[in-house]
Amino acid sequence: MNTTKEKLNKAYNSSKQHFNEHFKDPWSTHKKKISTVWLIGNAFLFPFFISATFACGALEQNNSGQAGFVLIWTFLNSFLLFIGGTMVLFKYHTEYFLGALTASCILMCSWMLQEAIVLGHFSDASSGVQDFGAVSASLIFGIILFLAYLIVAILLVMYQKQILSNTGFQNLEDGDTTAGDTNQNYNNNVSGNIATSTAVVEDEDGNISI
Repeated sequence: MNTTKEKLNKAYNSSKQHFNEHFKDPWSTHKKKISTVWLIGNAFLFPFFISATFACGALEQNNSGQAGFVLIWTFLNSFLLFIGGTMVLFKYHTEYFLGALTASCILMCSWMLQEAIVLGHFSDASSGVQDFGAVSASLIFGIILFLAYLIVAILLVMYQKQILSNTGFQNLEDGDTTAGDTNQNYNNNVSGNIATSTAVVEDEDGNISI
């Protein structure tokens, strides 16, 4: 029990340190710019959830509960992506994780666009939904999240190499940097020995050449 508590405290302190360092200057590097846009965009998840809850009830009264379920399911996936994306941007800077986050943002863009089209059908009085204001609010917050995912995906595509190089993290294929330095020094020594070595050759007449 104490070990679990210590791990949680360690994870909390580490996360707190990352956030404090980030917000000292949130726009100084490409990584911080992307992380700031990510946090600002996902801040709208909370009002999106509140409006989605009311919209789900309104759609259920209009015998359109399927659309309400899709709305709540979209929020749950967005929330999970927020947790995973935050861990990637603030801790796990590898090529694979950044690529997975980029693909997930593009997927959520498509998902949010589809959701906006469906909600647009129920966002006025002609749809028969009594509380169409909640549906309209969900539509607005969904569009904001769509733009946030789109911007983050574009920035990740543009600055992925700079993020990997500037933070000092290596790709999973690169392995340990110390091992890489050792191999490089070994190769340099071997090349130097080959370049400075001499060969003694004696021909049939007894002449010696170097």
